[in-house]
Amino acid sequence: MDKLPQKEKFLFNVTLTELTFIIFLIFILLFSRKVLSLTKNVDTVNKTNEELLQKLEDANKNYINSLTQIEAQKKTIYELGKNNDDLFKKLTLQESSVKKCEEFMNQFHEEDMSFTRLFDNEELLSEIKELKEDKSQLESKLKEFEKEAKSREKNLRRRCGNDWPACWSDSEGRQEFIYAVTLNENDLTVEGIWPSHRNDDIEFIPNAKALPSNSMSLSDFEKNAEPILNWSKEKECRHYVKIIDNTAPTSKVKYKRMKKIVEGYFYKFDVR
Repeated sequence: MDKLPQKEKFLFNVTLTELTFIIFLIFILLFSRKVLSLTKNVDTVNKTNEELLQKLEDANKNYINSLTQIEAQKKTIYELGKNNDDLFKKLTLQESSVKKCEEFMNQFHEEDMSFTRLFDNEELLSEIKELKEDKSQLESKLKEFEKEAKSREKNLRRRCGNDWPACWSDSEGRQEFIYAVTLNENDLTVEGIWPSHRNDDIEFIPNAKALPSNSMSLSDFEKNAEPILNWSKEKECRHYVKIIDNTAPTSKVKYKRMKKIVEGYFYKFDVR
């Protein structure tokens, strides 16, 4: 029998090269499928990882929030404890004071309680001493008030035609002056001439200590004297000033106008 041609030795007339190529294609397809499957798995894994990371981040935020809340609760508990401590201390002091009072009253009701023992308590002695000092100060103030009232009464009898008594008067009822006001051609001068024993009193009169000036316009005088006038109205009295004429002989109309303005704030005494 004759030998078959070499080509007929292969199945379906496929050469070795073609078979190798076919096998390679099949391998490529299988590999591509495997790669596609692995890619899908990788995407799934990545998505799962992202979800896990998000959950981890959320858990971390919740943990931080929990820590913050715990710290706030600790602070609140500490403040409550501190307030309770303060209340407990106050309650303890109150209970101690009540207990002292009860003990003192029990001693007071004992039959052998003597007048001397009643004053053995140092706190009570201190309170009694303070009361005596307050009483002494009140009596001193009362004497000053009575003296001032008598001076005002005498001044009321001495004044002539004025609506209000002098705010300051001496023991004989004579008015005491607060300022000397010099009327010049174009301005006025205010000099403080209150008695030395009125140095404390002047501090309580609004703007009284600041009014004196070497040169002042009439408008500034009215502005600065207004608080003093309001104070005297509240006290139902008027301060006295000495008025000195320093205007020219031909300026008497101006002098009278300026003096009238000053009289709107003070009672005046003309110095000749």
